Amino acid sequence: MNTIKATTQTFLKKTVGQASQLSDNQKVPVVEGKTYEIISYTEAEQGHYQVELNYGAGTWYLWSGHWQLPWEDNQEEIDFFSPENLKAIMPHASNSDIATYVNPLNKVLSDFDLGTKARACAFIAQIAHESGSLRYKEEIASGAAYEGRRDLGNTQPGDGKRFKGRGLIQLTGRANYRQCGQALNLPLEQNPELVVKDPYTNAAVAGWYWQSRNINAAADKGDFERVTRLINGGLNGYSDRLQYWERAKKVLSSGEASVTPTNNNVSVPSNYQSINWNDFNAKVSKYFTVREVTNGDRRRIPTDNTIKQNIFTLARELDRVREAWGSGIIVTSWYRPPAVNRAIGGATRSQHILGKAADIRPVQGDLYRFQDWLDKVAWKDKALGYGAKKGFVHLDLRPGNIRWNY
Repeated sequence: MNTIKATTQTFLKKTVGQASQLSDNQKVPVVEGKTYEIISYTEAEQGHYQVELNYGAGTWYLWSGHWQLPWEDNQEEIDFFSPENLKAIMPHASNSDIATYVNPLNKVLSDFDLGTKARACAFIAQIAHESGSLRYKEEIASGAAYEGRRDLGNTQPGDGKRFKGRGLIQLTGRANYRQCGQALNLPLEQNPELVVKDPYTNAAVAGWYWQSRNINAAADKGDFERVTRLINGGLNGYSDRLQYWERAKKVLSSGEASVTPTNNNVSVPSNYQSINWNDFNAKVSKYFTVREVTNGDRRRIPTDNTIKQNIFTLARELDRVREAWGSGIIVTSWYRPPAVNRAIGGATRSQHILGKAADIRPVQGDLYRFQDWLDKVAWKDKALGYGAKKGFVHLDLRPGNIRWNY
């Protein structure tokens, strides 16, 4: 029988959704370290699982990012960092901090599409500088200097101190806490200190910031100066950041990485046949990867050529949407083989089964505004499902003004 463990303060929920938006009778708080035996589990949407707990404790939904799940632990992952190579990159980091952050950092690379050598090197170099080699998890200053900073969303008395810098790349300001919380399914605006309550969240806010600013584009080009400007707004501490970057490139190229990444080529494939569908980090299009198509689930790797072509076609349409929107897009669900589709309760004739549909939401910007823009502008001549109230917008390739509500 499987045992699951909460890796941070979290909730068991009666429905898929952000816990902060659910009423008290729809959720049960769970303390960090709490374990449960489960009888069965099925995959749900938006990174959730539905689990049946043992001893008559009922059926609940949980968000996978807050739990140690044995079935996910068994999946093949690419780990760029080991305690040894992290120490080689950050020689002044304490052994305790290295041990604490090595696994969360590897998971963040996976969760935020940072799984190439170019991206991992740029990311860890910025992390190393910003955190003082993992020493500082939040800003030493009180945050009072941010009081009244409307550009950061600090509109209420006390917001400066309340939303001071936290995380390995410091998250600052009410607006950033709100947006990051929505992306991580955490009530960070209501409880900003959750950022530093567990190592994964502390690292994940850096992953979210990186992804929300599309810093991968600069990292892929090796433009470390541009990476630094996107992180810092200028070039403060550039020489120190550069030293970490050069060290990381040397370390991760020398065979000291725990697993050598299988895909460092970030060129855009010309057709579906040129894609390595077994490599989660492989590009499907300019902006999207196999990991996003499959949700990092090997059961979802397509084998049928028609389905691969459908995915390839949809990916290019989503590239067009992403460029027109002007910032990143998060895929919450894409290809679902029939067995997976049935397990999560998908419609029997879902376009997801054919690889022709994706549920998406923006990294930046209001989801309802995004949905309206897609409806009237970017996706006006193809099928669209209004799912904003559930955290996504459904797009598929069927022609015509086909519309429905979730």
